[in-house]
Amino acid sequence: MKKLLLAAVLSSVCSVALAETKNTYDYVNLTYNSFDVNEADSKYTGLGLEGSKLLTENVFVTANWFSVEDADTVPGAVYDFNIDQLGVAVGYRHALNAQTDLYAQLGYVRQEMSADIAYNNQLVSDSETETGYQLKAGVKRSFGKFEGGVFLERLDAGGDADATTSIGLDGRYAFTDQFHGVVGYAKDSDVAQFKLGVSYAF
Repeated sequence: MKKLLLAAVLSSVCSVALAETKNTYDYVNLTYNSFDVNEADSKYTGLGLEGSKLLTENVFVTANWFSVEDADTVPGAVYDFNIDQLGVAVGYRHALNAQTDLYAQLGYVRQEMSADIAYNNQLVSDSETETGYQLKAGVKRSFGKFEGGVFLERLDAGGDADATTSIGLDGRYAFTDQFHGVVGYAKDSDVAQFKLGVSYAF
């Protein structure tokens, strides 16, 4: 009887330990974003906001927004290109152990692109808005104060733009329990994305 009771207690303790994730799922991020577009030989920069909330032991929701632009003056013309993107998603995490998670998320994305070009004292403007889906899967692991992860992401905003598949890296360092630094890099066939920011974990 004592052995059975001890086994039950140990099993309960182990289950709780495995369920308690060490990775961060409750946060709000403010980021600086940079997009290098190879095909157009241009660079977009701007700010972004990201948020995540763990609803249950395994289910979480995310939201992200960024606004970036590429503005410059060339002989005879001034141009300003902008990209605004909003995404919301639902995700599921599976704990391999207390430090390592597999996760996947599926969501909605809305992308707005606009262009203003001043040429020969004339202003030409154009914009379009597309909606589609975003699918992401990856693994993340906690190394004490540092968290790192790799992911694969599929983005299809619809319209004339081609769907893209990118591979990326994420990092997070805890300066305190609440205030973290975040960094990320992702690359598809045409675009390299970089972000650096601060995070409040709750």
